[in-house]
Amino acid sequence: MVPTYVHYGGALLRCTLYRKQVDTCYHCGRLGHRADVWPNPEDRICRGCGAQSPPEDHQCTLTCQLSGSNHQTADRTYRARYKTPYIVTRHHWERQQQILPKRTASSNDANKQDTLPPPP
Repeated sequence: MVPTYVHYGGALLRCTLYRKQVDTCYHCGRLGHRADVWPNPEDRICRGCGAQSPPEDHQCTLTCQLSGSNHQTADRTYRARYKTPYIVTRHHWERQQQILPKRTASSNDANKQDTLPPPP
């Protein structure tokens, strides 16, 4: 579990879990690197469909390399790119369940019972 706060250099810092995102090169359209560290400048790939060395008048159908859906690979509007894994959601829920009895110790709310969120 990740602590909520840590002491670092005399300061109290809030901790959050890292939200993984996929690096996508906007020059060649490949996954795993960014445009600022482009390993093969002479290699061209269509960002929309992934076709190798497309001609200038290339007509393509958008295809995501991550999901196969009809949008550009790792498009900023693609929500699953930042989707929080279920295990992280479960850890957040477990932490809330540990904190909840401490907060509501004075109130006797026996009828309310929180349940684990369903997996995606």
